[in-house]
Amino acid sequence: MLPHRRQLPSGIGSSVFSAHVASSVIVAPFSAEALAWSETLNQWQAHPAVDFACADGEAVLAIADGTVREKAYDPLYGNTIVIDHGNGAIARYASLNTLELVEVGQFVARGDIISAAGTCLAEEALGVHVHIAYYLNSVPTDVTGGE
Repeated sequence: MLPHRRQLPSGIGSSVFSAHVASSVIVAPFSAEALAWSETLNQWQAHPAVDFACADGEAVLAIADGTVREKAYDPLYGNTIVIDHGNGAIARYASLNTLELVEVGQFVARGDIISAAGTCLAEEALGVHVHIAYYLNSVPTDVTGGE
């Protein structure tokens, strides 16, 4: 079994993931091993995350219960929030338009609004979207169940 196809913790999976924003349209699928073309960067690269199309300012929800471990601006991925879901599960939300809705150390429940969708330099060609990278024990993991 490939590392990104490992068994997910209870409560994490496609039904949770599709609930993070109103849209479940994937504009950049998970691709940790196969290279995917980046229109923005004009190069082939791995994409160990899933990007969902969103309306500008659309609410971004926590995919599971957890604690906010970090919130920061990244020059390529814009505003980012990292949530520790426990048992080695970490989610990094990027391409957000605000960091003001949560605080480091705050507990968030599945479905809580943590930010709003925006854009970022690294994926500018995708337009407004939310980029969610999910890791189990530091291994990029596709929580949508895709290939």
